[in-house]
Amino acid sequence: MASKDNLYPIDDELRVFINGRKRRGSIWRSLFLMSLFVAMLVLVVLLLNIINEAFGYVAVENEVQPETLVRTHYETEMIGLPNTTSSEDDGDLVDGVASNANAIGYFGYAFYENNADDLKLISVNGVLPSAETASSGEYPLARPLYIYTSVETLQENPAVAGYVTYYLQNVNQVIGEVGYFAAAQSNIDVQLAQIAELTGDVGAPDAVAGEIQVAGSSTVYPLSRQLLINFRKEGFSDTIGIDSTGTSAGVQAFCAGDIQVLNASRPMTLGESITCASSGIQPVEIPVGLDALAVVAHPNNEFLTNISSDELRQTFTEKTTWSEVNSAYPAENIMRFIPGLDSGTLDFFTDTVFAGVTLADMPDAALAAVIGENLGRGRGRALERDQRFLAEGFLFDNQ
Repeated sequence: MASKDNLYPIDDELRVFINGRKRRGSIWRSLFLMSLFVAMLVLVVLLLNIINEAFGYVAVENEVQPETLVRTHYETEMIGLPNTTSSEDDGDLVDGVASNANAIGYFGYAFYENNADDLKLISVNGVLPSAETASSGEYPLARPLYIYTSVETLQENPAVAGYVTYYLQNVNQVIGEVGYFAAAQSNIDVQLAQIAELTGDVGAPDAVAGEIQVAGSSTVYPLSRQLLINFRKEGFSDTIGIDSTGTSAGVQAFCAGDIQVLNASRPMTLGESITCASSGIQPVEIPVGLDALAVVAHPNNEFLTNISSDELRQTFTEKTTWSEVNSAYPAENIMRFIPGLDSGTLDFFTDTVFAGVTLADMPDAALAAVIGENLGRGRGRALERDQRFLAEGFLFDNQ
């Protein structure tokens, strides 16, 4: 006990005091160690982020395919050229070409068919687009059209299962009216059988319920929209929504789970499939028809009737005037109307026109641009100490 004359604890009181100090010390020590651990963890994350930004390569799922780098570079170049208008709305491209005597553009065949009186169709390598040249592969800008859904959606959403089944059962009766070309019925039957394995028997449109949200390709949009209208007429009474956003934007929405059906004018890339899988979405690819990309000019254009693949490449990337493409053409500025960066049509066009072009084939200036676009500044500076990317100056800041 503490005496009246002693301010300090003694005996039992001292032991209680010491034990209390030990407990408080242990608690504060634990809190300190925990905060130190959290601070170190945050520091490691920040350092990794800094290292990635300063020294790492830009990557999708840790790897960027070389062909993707080539495509991205030339798409960016095309979009950025003078006298070039880009839009995700094919109607804007139609109006642009139809209103300018020196214009050229491209979009899905349905948009040409619906505006044929205001446009001039140009053959490519001497071949005009048609059902025959598209199905045979003779026309160089022919491509499949797709819709995508997921295994989970087909099994859990009766409305989507019913719509996709209805789509395949009726697409070949509708696709010609919309302006595209029918796929072989045998291929459609294979798709129907695969869907049936996932869904079992699905009800008629008036017997299924659930939400159907569709988005993606502006090319596939009119086909999917018409089949949604017909599905509604057959008795479906629940929620329907459809939007034209471009294939790439549609893929993002699909992999995020914001839509149940994706319209696509190109196949999903490996990186996009991996992104979907990381969100627990297993994409189901469904080819629904054929398109032949229409290259068009103003109807009063008298000099352009055919264009070669090489001239097509020059027209949309390298040349400023028509006479630079062909000396027999007038010295007028080329006015270009092309899809936007979210468009699968732009992806398909670039992949086709630049087919076979690798990073090694690209001019030095173009290759340097690709490096600058996809290499972190710190890593670029380190590499440029050993190997200059440009003959004069530095691609990266080396000060």
